[in-house]
Amino acid sequence: MAINTICALASASGKAGVSVVRISGPEAMVILEQLTHKRLPKSHRFSLRTLFHPKDKEYLDPLDEALIVLMSGPNSFTGEDVVELHLHGGIAIVEAVLEACFATKLCRMAEPGEFTRRAFENGRMDLTKAEAIGDLIDAETQAQRRQAIQQYDGAFYSKCLKWRTDLINAMASLDAAIDFPDEEDVPAGIDSRAFPIVQGLLSSITSALKNANAGLAVRDGFKISIIGPPNAGKSTLMNALAGREAAIVSSIPGTTRDIVEVRLELGGYIVWLSDTAGLRDTNDEIEAEGVKRALVRAAESDLRIYLHGIDQPAPDLTFAKECDFLLMNKVDLPESQRVENVTNAKVFKNRELIERRVSLKSSEDIKEIKSLLEKVVVDRMSTGSAAPLISRQRHKQLLMSAQENLEHAIMAMENNFPADLIAEDIRLAARDIGKITGEIDSEDVLDRIFGEFCIGK
Repeated sequence: MAINTICALASASGKAGVSVVRISGPEAMVILEQLTHKRLPKSHRFSLRTLFHPKDKEYLDPLDEALIVLMSGPNSFTGEDVVELHLHGGIAIVEAVLEACFATKLCRMAEPGEFTRRAFENGRMDLTKAEAIGDLIDAETQAQRRQAIQQYDGAFYSKCLKWRTDLINAMASLDAAIDFPDEEDVPAGIDSRAFPIVQGLLSSITSALKNANAGLAVRDGFKISIIGPPNAGKSTLMNALAGREAAIVSSIPGTTRDIVEVRLELGGYIVWLSDTAGLRDTNDEIEAEGVKRALVRAAESDLRIYLHGIDQPAPDLTFAKECDFLLMNKVDLPESQRVENVTNAKVFKNRELIERRVSLKSSEDIKEIKSLLEKVVVDRMSTGSAAPLISRQRHKQLLMSAQENLEHAIMAMENNFPADLIAEDIRLAARDIGKITGEIDSEDVLDRIFGEFCIGK
């Protein structure tokens, strides 16, 4: 018979002041009785108990004196009976207590994220809240913490709930037209009542998607790429911003062939800075692949720096025109080595292009570049009163699918398509929203989400 009670260390591993072992499932209270050899304490109250191995019937070898608390289901984190053992945080103590739990043969080791998954499956939380728990555990910056708390408090779930309610109302109007097309007591044009509802939904979802990249960047990191021709100083700039020798610096063109990435923190946000291969036409197969990867990384980035040496011919604006920063390096060179009229910022598409002439040998110029980057990162990540609701690619992809289905529905209504076809588009949009919250789920999606958690959570 399968063992349905799970047990694991719920606090961080290693030596600590206090370590917490969590047990959840139908046999949790029986296990507690076997470890303490005493009657169960009242639910949701801490009690002091000495723990013994279940085979130690003479009570000769106490494992630890611990604060214990049992929480009867469904009023617990998982919705099941839960026991927590708050131990002295020695490694040997934790190992002995876990071994004693498993020696009862009534529980097994929890899988990664299994406690939280049970909470979701038992209706204690929706999927966005479960994901927020993982984000809270992984939060390294205050911005990540604030966003995860917002998700945990149900900001996104509440929005999804409203969208789903509106979609149901729209489908109800259409279903009346489908089921009772000839009934006199069904108001004329009832299917057209869905039109303003769907329009409002589409507007609301589109608005949420506008801030999606900011929300994703808070969680996963804001991506900045440095591009430009060989020997412009890209690796030097990366090393200066990173404060360490992260990339090889050489006067030989084509030294950097693959992407070199470092992690920074600017303005309280995680930033991933990428140094890329020098952009030029080349017959070298490996270098050409590096150029290709550089362009792909630039296209995927949230911000692009085009770095060009003032001693180099005019930059290839095919590469440069999508950039946010244009840095002309090596202003410390004598006039005889400079190339005049190297660029014209007007050809750049980005109206907010920041153009500077710098020397990467100057600590003051490096400081200014870092300050400018920080300002741009903070400005783009700060969305004002419209805080980003979307924090994961999964959310974004499902909302984009819902948006597309609603656009189809509006087009169908504008062209007097049959009500059943319109209702199908709206039903698909509702299904997308349901997948976000977990009301509609698939096993592989749940396995992927909860598999990212640590054991004990």
